[in-house]
Amino acid sequence: MEILCGTGHLPRFNRGCVLSIGKFDGLHRGHIALLQALTKKARQSGVPSVVFTFDRSPVEILAPEKAPLPLCTLEQKIDLISAFAPDRLIIYPISRSFLERSAEEFLQTVVREKIGASAMVEGESFTFGAGRSGTPSFLKSWCQNSGIDLTILPPVTKFDSPVSSSRVRALLEAGEVGVARDMLMRPYRVTGIVADGEHRGRTLGFPTANLSEIKTILPKPGLYAARALVGAQFFPAAVNLGGNPTFGIEKFKTEVHILDWSGDLYGASLSIDFITRLRDIVPFSSKEELIEAMNSDLREIRSLWSTWIFADTIRS
Repeated sequence: MEILCGTGHLPRFNRGCVLSIGKFDGLHRGHIALLQALTKKARQSGVPSVVFTFDRSPVEILAPEKAPLPLCTLEQKIDLISAFAPDRLIIYPISRSFLERSAEEFLQTVVREKIGASAMVEGESFTFGAGRSGTPSFLKSWCQNSGIDLTILPPVTKFDSPVSSSRVRALLEAGEVGVARDMLMRPYRVTGIVADGEHRGRTLGFPTANLSEIKTILPKPGLYAARALVGAQFFPAAVNLGGNPTFGIEKFKTEVHILDWSGDLYGASLSIDFITRLRDIVPFSSKEELIEAMNSDLREIRSLWSTWIFADTIRS
C-alpha cells in the first residue's frame, strides 16, 4: 500500500480508480465491509483501489471544544487500513477552507479532476461538503451525471443496530469493551508512553506501568482484564483506570500490571488491548484487603487467559 500525505500528492489515475472516502475512525465492521467491497471492485475492474481519509476529525477544526477523543490515532488507522491492502491511501490535511467547500466543488475538483475516479464505494451514512450537504442521494445523482459507477453499501448491523464509531465510543464509555470488540472485530487498543509513577504497586507486590500521552478514548473507569503487547509478544494484564481510593488518591491514572513479565519499560511505547471489565474501582478498608482483592482479580485474569474463548480472542 502506497501512502500519500498532503494536498500536493494527490495522484491522477488516468485509467480511473475505485475510491472510498471517509474518516474511518476505529475501523469497525462497517468500515471493514466497505474496504472489502472497495478492493474487490477494483480487482474486478482492473484499476487501483484508493482510500481517501483525513489527518484529523472535521470537528477538531469546526468545534474543537466539542471534539471527542478518537477511537484510534492516525498511525493506528494507517496500520488497520493497510491490513486490507488497498493500492493507495491518501491522507488529506483538513483545513477550515477545505471544510467550507460545497459538496459539488469537492466532487468536481478532488474526485473527478485531481484523482480521476471511475467508481466509488460508500456507506449509506456518508456525508460530505459544507453543512454536510453531500448526502448519499446527492452523490448518487452526481455520479450518474459524471459517468462514475457508485456502490452504496447498506449499514452493517450488530445486535439489531447499525455499527458506527459513535456507537463504539458509547460502549467504551459504558465499560462494555466486550461488545465494542464485536463491533471492531478485534479488542479495543490504546497506546501510551510508560511514565515514572509513585511505585506504590511495587511495594504491594504488583508493579505497574503507568501510561501517559494516551491520545484516544479510554473506557469507563474500572479494573479490566487485558493483554499487553511487549515487543512482539502478548502477555495477560490487569488495567486499573481511575484513582487509588484506598490511599485517598483521586487523580485518574492508567496503570498496567503485566503478568508473567518483568523488566524496565520506562519511556517505551506500550499498547493495551481491553478484553473485559472485571469490577469498579472501590476503596478497601486496609492494604491487606486490597492485596487480597488484587490476587483474586489476577486469578480471574489467569482463568480467562487459559480458556479457549479468551485464547482465541487474544490471537486476533
